[in-house]
Amino acid sequence: MLDRAETETLRPLDDLNEVICSKRTGEFIFASGAVEIHVYLQNGRIAWATDSQRPLEFMRRLMQRENLDADSVRQVVDSCRRDRLPLGETLIAWGLCSLESVRDALHEQLSLSLVALSRQRAGSTLFLERPQFRSYDERLTFEVSALLKSLTEPPPPERGADGEPVETGVFPVQRPLLGTLSLDVQVAAAASSATFVVTAPPGAAVDARVPQVLQATLRGDVDFVALREDDGGVVGFLASDGSHVFVGYTSGLTYGRLLLALQPFIVPSAMEARVSVLPRCPPRGQIEDALLARFEEVLDLGPGVLALAALSPSGELIYSVERAGIHPTWFAPVASDPALLEYLSSSMARLGLGVGAYWMFGAALADGSGRSVWTLIERGAPQGLGWGALTSALGRTKTNRRRVYR
Repeated sequence: MLDRAETETLRPLDDLNEVICSKRTGEFIFASGAVEIHVYLQNGRIAWATDSQRPLEFMRRLMQRENLDADSVRQVVDSCRRDRLPLGETLIAWGLCSLESVRDALHEQLSLSLVALSRQRAGSTLFLERPQFRSYDERLTFEVSALLKSLTEPPPPERGADGEPVETGVFPVQRPLLGTLSLDVQVAAAASSATFVVTAPPGAAVDARVPQVLQATLRGDVDFVALREDDGGVVGFLASDGSHVFVGYTSGLTYGRLLLALQPFIVPSAMEARVSVLPRCPPRGQIEDALLARFEEVLDLGPGVLALAALSPSGELIYSVERAGIHPTWFAPVASDPALLEYLSSSMARLGLGVGAYWMFGAALADGSGRSVWTLIERGAPQGLGWGALTSALGRTKTNRRRVYR
């Protein structure tokens, strides 16, 4: 799967069909500069799918049809987050929705995501094995044939009270008002589910809720930082007015949705959105264990993956694999910051950085050695590729080669 030669007739939807025909269980991901789509499979049946343009369609439909109040929804979502329960099954178990209404809302959500996937040409795909998905209630999963019928009839546009089409997004913002609001209020309006939004001039103290090491990292060539943990995290970036913005979020707001909401406020990289095809250089350093031996496999996830490195607790290089043209000290922004490496080792958080022309993603190994693993991704590639490469390099999931469409 995902390792044959490209042809002009192949589409991301063809990749998904391959996985489905193989009766796989896991997560199929498509990512491009414009959209990110996730499809969750249980033995080849579709259990869930979402795209970055309409991630809340399932809940919106159910609230309309079942007249669910916000407090009830909040209680269910909190319970699912706390106990890691499937949302649809919990809504049925609590007596808030019928099986039929949940299936109908799921059908619409999944169909919209497949419609979005069918329209994509440029981007890249990845499949991750997720054996825990086998526990989903099969009554709330679908054969792809039952969903593909929707591809011939694109959904009608949303319309407002005046009958005119309205733009639908993850976080609707009253854009005519934005010019009169301060930057922190604008960001808070866009990322309405964020736990906090703070702004400060470069170098100034920000907020106790933002780790000091993260504040210190957003400097020099580093214009974007993201600290991710199981229960949420913090995103920081350089705004167009030169100030530093930090946004907190919990697990109820997914990182991808938050990033989309913040995109209008983040200074775009000057790099052209492209993915280079570069040859591989000989590895450097010594392989200390089987985990580091996986690095070359991870480098094959896609041409946008440029390098991987394992660093000692003091930031010294242990082992690296790189593509041609990559500077031998590309990891210097993190290797020269022992406080950052120590923080990652103690917190077991994952870190993402925007550094000039590249994305960097890193985390400490879970073996207590204090070693950390870092990946270097071309800035024109989607962040999802970098987070996926990091997860694979840490040995936390089985990977399949990624295919890139142009």
